[in-house]
Amino acid sequence: MTASEDSFYMERYCYVLASWFDIFDSTKHFSKVVPHLSLSHSLLRLSILAWAAKHYYLTKLTQSVDTSLAYYDRALRMLTTTVSDNSMSSSPAVFASCLLLAISELMGDSYQDWQLHLEGTYSLVMTHGWHGHSVGLGGACFWVYARMDVLSSLSTAECSRLPTELWLPTNDEAELYGLLSTPSTEDWSNQTVFLLAQIHNLLCKVRAEESADTFSSLLATWNALREKIQLHQQRQPYHFKPLAVLEASDTKDDSFPTKRYLNESISLATQFWDVAKLLFILARPERCRRERSDRYRIEAKTFITLARQTIATSVHNRHEANWVGATQLLSVTGMALTDWAERKALVKCFKDIHLRTGWNTHEMIDALLAWWGWSAPLNERGQSWTDVHEEIGPYASASEWMLRMFDCGVVMKAARMSGHP
Repeated sequence: MTASEDSFYMERYCYVLASWFDIFDSTKHFSKVVPHLSLSHSLLRLSILAWAAKHYYLTKLTQSVDTSLAYYDRALRMLTTTVSDNSMSSSPAVFASCLLLAISELMGDSYQDWQLHLEGTYSLVMTHGWHGHSVGLGGACFWVYARMDVLSSLSTAECSRLPTELWLPTNDEAELYGLLSTPSTEDWSNQTVFLLAQIHNLLCKVRAEESADTFSSLLATWNALREKIQLHQQRQPYHFKPLAVLEASDTKDDSFPTKRYLNESISLATQFWDVAKLLFILARPERCRRERSDRYRIEAKTFITLARQTIATSVHNRHEANWVGATQLLSVTGMALTDWAERKALVKCFKDIHLRTGWNTHEMIDALLAWWGWSAPLNERGQSWTDVHEEIGPYASASEWMLRMFDCGVVMKAARMSGHP
């Protein structure tokens, strides 16, 4: 690499961005393998430069977006040609390029383009059979794609694109739960993503298919997942134990308890785990709405605790790699908050994420303000969320918010719906 501009953006990728993809990868393929591989793979190199230039534009705001677009357009044309040839598209470098271009779209405001990239990456995974036990860069790419797939499914309240039955070879899932020795931090984190996908897919099916005819089969699936959750919890490595636990202060300026973890990988995996358990509470099939309402009242305290823990982790563990991996998790758990001060703390966290990383959090903020019932009164008063010093939205109990979350599925969709809890 001889061009100074290319060198500048490659350095930004290596020093800042690669760790975002390596969050659960102990081998650090995107930090240690991809940069040198890109020197002999033009598509991969252009994809890296496109993402790095996009990140620089979004965080500095003094740089023209034209540089990023030029890299991106060249990479996209090359990718289109490459994926049309199975012999060329089978390279893990192509897989990595798809993911790099996808996140470049996601962190800006091109949500639809991100979805298109994920669709294309899904086709690549299906064509070449990559899975959770693929070795080397291909395996690392698979788990990055898996996280993207899960986060995309949470954002749309739809099942994951890739059926979870295809995530691991046929006999490997049984080995994950109790038959292997204590898993590594990397394995446990990836298995958590896998469990979250299974739980959310069940929740989507319960929403869509729940009836007297399907109750027994759905409940059997839920019970099987409960056993997996229990075994997964028992096999959690000791590194996941918080290093420090501090109670929330008496002031509204610090309304969340603090837990400090060993590193950003641990804290993010913990958030995925808390959201998995939270959605598992929502997902249990019931014979009627009254049964669901009664159960939600019983489990509301646990549900809110899981939501608060997820958000508190991002409020107090301010690692960029953690932040960008947790934005959709925060959007989901933010729907459960009932305290106005905690809601403000979450919005401030979203604002900080945007300023530090360039990640587009504006739509999530707007959607949550609408979900909480804050948008209308703030607009009427000509005020901002920073002016809120007491609850201005409609009152609802925690269990009523849970019912609304079950009904609406996703805050982006709910924000477009009228009515209150």
